[in-house]
Amino acid sequence: AGTSIPAYTVHLASRQRTKAQNLVKKAIMVNLGYSVQENWAAFNATNDLLMETHWTLLEGAAAKTPYPAVNATTDLCIIQQMWTALGVYDQLQAAADRVLRGEKSLANIAIYAERFDVEMGVAVEWYKSPGSATCDNFVPTLDQWKGLILEVARIRSLSQELSSAYLLVELNMSTPEALLEGRRALDVSVKRLRFGSHAPAVPAPPVQYVLDRLVVDVLPAVDAFHDALEGEDVATIFNQSSAVLRHVDDFLETFFVEGAADAVAAPMYRMQLASRQIMLVQSIFRDYVLLSGNATAQTSMSETIANFEAVHRALREGGRGVAKLSLVRQDVLKQWDRISAVWGTFRQQVLVIPGALSDRVTVLGSVQATLNSLVAELEVGVQLFGIQDEEMKGEYIWPIIAYSCFVVCMLGCICAAIYAVKRYSREREEWSAHAHDKV
Repeated sequence: AGTSIPAYTVHLASRQRTKAQNLVKKAIMVNLGYSVQENWAAFNATNDLLMETHWTLLEGAAAKTPYPAVNATTDLCIIQQMWTALGVYDQLQAAADRVLRGEKSLANIAIYAERFDVEMGVAVEWYKSPGSATCDNFVPTLDQWKGLILEVARIRSLSQELSSAYLLVELNMSTPEALLEGRRALDVSVKRLRFGSHAPAVPAPPVQYVLDRLVVDVLPAVDAFHDALEGEDVATIFNQSSAVLRHVDDFLETFFVEGAADAVAAPMYRMQLASRQIMLVQSIFRDYVLLSGNATAQTSMSETIANFEAVHRALREGGRGVAKLSLVRQDVLKQWDRISAVWGTFRQQVLVIPGALSDRVTVLGSVQATLNSLVAELEVGVQLFGIQDEEMKGEYIWPIIAYSCFVVCMLGCICAAIYAVKRYSREREEWSAHAHDKV
C-alpha cells in the first residue's frame, strides 16, 4: 500500500503542470529552428513521461526503489477531473504538434497550456486532501453514450474472440503473439471504462456507485479470465469469458440507470442490443472452432444461433424492448438486408464441421473470413441503429416528395399529350368528314 499521506502522489500530480510547460517550450524552440532534432526528441520524451505519469496516478504503482508506492485513484471526482485534464491535454498536444510543424500562431498552444494548468491544479488540491473532492453528477453527451456502448461491445466481443484465439493456438492455427495482442486490447478497453477516454469518446463513470461496481465486479472477472488464458483448461476459459460478459452487461445496465440514459434523445437500448450481435457471432465461431477439434464437445451454438436470429428479426420488426424499424430508415433497412445475406452464408458454414484434419485449416480459414465480413457489416449496423429515426426523416421524406411530384408531373404531361393526340385525331376526322360532305 502507498503512504497514508500521499506526498509522492501529490508530487507526481504537481509535476504534470511543469511537464506541460516544458512541452510547450520544446515545441516553440523547434518552431524557431533552435536545435531542432534535440528539442523534438525532448518534446516526445516529455510527452511520453507525462502520459506515463497520468496512468500511474490513476492505476497506481508498486514501490520501486527509490520511489514509494502510488495508490490507485478510487475517488470518482478525482477520476473525472483527471479525465477532464486529459481532454485539455489532448488539445494542447494537437496545438503543440501544429507548432512543431511550422504554425506561426502560438495563441492556441498558450490557451490550452493555461487551461491544463488550471485543471491539473484542481486535481492536485484534491490529491492533497483525500475525501475532500466534490463534484456534480456527470452527464455524458450523446457521442459519449454511443462510445460507451461501443466500448462495452468491444469487451464482449474480445471475451469470445480471445477464447477462439486460445483454441486456434492449441490447433496450431494462430500464434501466442496474436493472443497476447488481444489480451492487451481487452485491458485497454477496461481502462477506458474505468477512467474514461477522449479518443475514442468514452465517459468516465457518472457516479461513485458505477465506478465501485466496475472495480468490485468487472476487474476481478477480467483478471480471472487472464489467469484462465494462462492455463490449459478450456472449460475454465469458457466459464471465465462468460463471467466477463455477465459483469460487463451488469455494468452497462447500472451505467444506464445511474447516468439517466432514458433521457437521451437517441435509441441507446436499440444500439446496445445491436452491438451484442457482434459478441454472439464471435461466440458461435468460438464454439465452431471447439467442435472442429472435438466434434463431441458440448456447446451452446444452436441456442446462440437462435438468439442471434431472434434479435435480428426484432431489430427490424420490433420486440425485445425495441420498436419496429421505421420505413423512413431506408439506410438501416438496406444494412439489415446486407447483414442477413452475410449471416446466411456464415450460418451455413458453421453447421458443417470439418470431417478430416486435412480440411480443418482451409475450412476454418474460410469461416473466419466470413465472420470478419459479418462483423464488419454488424459494426456498420450498430452505428446506424444508434441514430434516432426522426433524425433521418428529412433525408428521405424530401426526396420522396420530390420524386412523387416529378411522377405526378410526368403523368400529367402524358395525360395531356394523350388528350391532345386524341383531340387532334377527332378534329381531323371531323374535318375529313366535313370536306367529304362538301364534295
